[in-house]
Amino acid sequence: MKKTTVISIAVLLLLNGFVSPVMAQIGADINITTRKDVSLDTTLYSVVFDLQSILRNIKRASITMPNGRTVIVKISPKINKVNLEASSLTEQELVKYYPEGAYNIILFPLQLQSTRKVFVTHIFPPTPENISPSYGETAVSLTPEVKWDKLNNIDSIFLELTGGNLTFNIELPANATSFNIPGGVLQPDTEYSLVVGVKVSEGKGDTRASARVIKFTTANQ
Repeated sequence: MKKTTVISIAVLLLLNGFVSPVMAQIGADINITTRKDVSLDTTLYSVVFDLQSILRNIKRASITMPNGRTVIVKISPKINKVNLEASSLTEQELVKYYPEGAYNIILFPLQLQSTRKVFVTHIFPPTPENISPSYGETAVSLTPEVKWDKLNNIDSIFLELTGGNLTFNIELPANATSFNIPGGVLQPDTEYSLVVGVKVSEGKGDTRASARVIKFTTANQ
C-alpha cells in the first residue's frame, strides 16, 4: 500500500529527514540542483528545490516519489517565493530520502490542476582536482590566484569563498582554470573556506554539481 502524508507548510517541510519541494503556479518552473561537496575527509550531498516564480492560487501540491511514497503539501497564503534545501546529507541519507528517478507533481485546486515531472540523479560531474591554495595552507597572499585542473564535459565553474564577514561568489566559463581574487576581498590572518565547483545543466533548470572544499589562512600583514 502506498503511504500518503499530509503536511501544512509555511516555508519549510521536514518529514523524517525529507525536505519536501513546494510547487508553483501554473507554468512556473521548479529548478532542482543536486550537489556533491568533497572536503579533506568528508563527502556530503545536498538537494535544492528552487521555486523561481510567485505562488498564486495554489492550495496544495501532491508529490509522488520514485519509491511510491506520496507527500501532500498544504500551502499557506502569502508565500511568494520558496527555496528549499536539504544539506549535509551522507550518501546513505541521499539514497534513502532522495531516491533516483522521477518525482511526479500535481498542483491543486482542480480547476488549476497542473502536473510536472522532475528528476533526481545520483550521478555527479567530476570533482575539481589540484586546487591551489591547498587545504590547510597558511600565510596565503591577500590576492591569491586560485588554480585547478582543467575539466571536460561541464557547463561552468563556480567559486564560493566564506570566512570572517565575507561571502564571495562568482561563476566562470567552463574552460577557466584560474581566478585572481581581487584586492580588498580577503583580510589578514583569517581562515577562509573556498569551494571550487563545476555544474552540468540537465535542461528545464535541473543542475548537477560537484565541488571541492578547502580551507586556508591568509598571511598576517
